[in-house]
Amino acid sequence: MHYETIFDYTRAAPSWMPLLWLVGFVAFMFGIIFLKRRFAIFPISSRQARGLRGLVLGFVTFCLAFVVLGMVGQRVYLSKAIGEGRTQIAEGTVDDYASHKDGYERFTVQGVLFEYSDDGLTAGFNHTQSRGGPIRGGLQVRVTYVDGDSVAQNSIGRSIVKLEIAR
Repeated sequence: MHYETIFDYTRAAPSWMPLLWLVGFVAFMFGIIFLKRRFAIFPISSRQARGLRGLVLGFVTFCLAFVVLGMVGQRVYLSKAIGEGRTQIAEGTVDDYASHKDGYERFTVQGVLFEYSDDGLTAGFNHTQSRGGPIRGGLQVRVTYVDGDSVAQNSIGRSIVKLEIAR
């Protein structure tokens, strides 16, 4: 049987979506502070505005560090696992497929459960059907994955590093 590679971690660019959300939040918060100063929408003093800017900057710095360290940690963990040959393969039919409107998807292949979300902070495959992803019930697939620890991986602890579909 011939398989077409749909996703390969070793060739995939990192997902920067969490950083884009963070940049949008920063722009929104500084926009509010600017509007206050420019148009006096909120009745707070310049000293309070400086304090608010400091608070927002501290919060954003914390969130940025959390997101970047999480992304880098996952990439390092998966790269090391692949390099050391700690991958496993499940080949067969997609069973127990379930796709939720909130961007969450789950299925099994040979009894191995896979779960992911479009918006999850993961370096592995996470493209759900609701956003054009390829997985559907009854599909013949070969999934290469890494079982991880709860620190380096997503909350499920399993990342798809290669997804192939039979053609």
